[in-house]
Amino acid sequence: MSKAHEDARDAYVGMMVPTVMMSPRRPVVYLDESFVHHHYSSHADSLYHPDDPMTKSKHKGRRYCFIAGILDDGSDVAHLLGLDIFVGGKKSGKIVKDYHAMFNHDYFVDWFGKLLDEVEELGWSSAVFVMDNAKYHKGKPKSAPKGSWKKADLYQACLDRSVPNVAPTDLKTTIWKALKTHLDEHVLPVVLAMAQNRDHHVVYSAPGFSELQPIELVWANVKGTVGRAYTSTTTFQYVRDRLEKAFFELDTEVIHNTIESSTASSSSSIVLSMTPKRGQQTYVARKVRVTHPLMSTLRRQACVIA
Repeated sequence: MSKAHEDARDAYVGMMVPTVMMSPRRPVVYLDESFVHHHYSSHADSLYHPDDPMTKSKHKGRRYCFIAGILDDGSDVAHLLGLDIFVGGKKSGKIVKDYHAMFNHDYFVDWFGKLLDEVEELGWSSAVFVMDNAKYHKGKPKSAPKGSWKKADLYQACLDRSVPNVAPTDLKTTIWKALKTHLDEHVLPVVLAMAQNRDHHVVYSAPGFSELQPIELVWANVKGTVGRAYTSTTTFQYVRDRLEKAFFELDTEVIHNTIESSTASSSSSIVLSMTPKRGQQTYVARKVRVTHPLMSTLRRQACVIA
């Protein structure tokens, strides 16, 4: 694990632990994207006799992409929000290997706006939205300068924004590096600004720590249900019908139990504690009721102070 990943994890945990422990509790919405292939199967059952010739397995086929969020308010009730399912798998005539390529910034901004509406219609305010570091989650406004601009335009953008230590004789890469640093520090991603304008908050999860995203277990639940129903006669439409049914049957109790099951213990957790010693963060073990999957990760990382 790199130092950068460790720092990202610590920053994320340092933000989220107080959030899920505070009273009154702020609602947390974990959101994510995933997909399921036409011929996805989560079992190895066969109706053929072992002595029969083996049939060639089918290619993965087309895919359904989906996106949703789960709302956790600390109670025994959880909600599935913003579900959208659409056909994916091809872009510009080529097979897309990474399902993230089926989503783009414009789509996500539109979807996120609807998610904000849905959360507020449920009566929630000051929510925390947790998402991963996908590029389209962090897109800047369309008016923001881009690295593809001509050197003269990038330099003018630096002048307009009072970016220091940039000269017209510098290489384009040097100018863009300085400008990009300025943009990263002063221009918010679109969805982050959208949330802040409505008194909500966006948190980007730590890369490489899927256990901190309980919605991953929701995806496993849903895709497992769809995959176990697969047979050689399953049509693409059947997959869609089963996917919708799996989400429909994923009631609030199931979502709540899914969040709870992602913890390693139901009786103890770790509370983040800051100590002044050498400016280091120290994790102190205490007996408290686990209410969030962050706690089990903290417990594994904990250093118990005598």
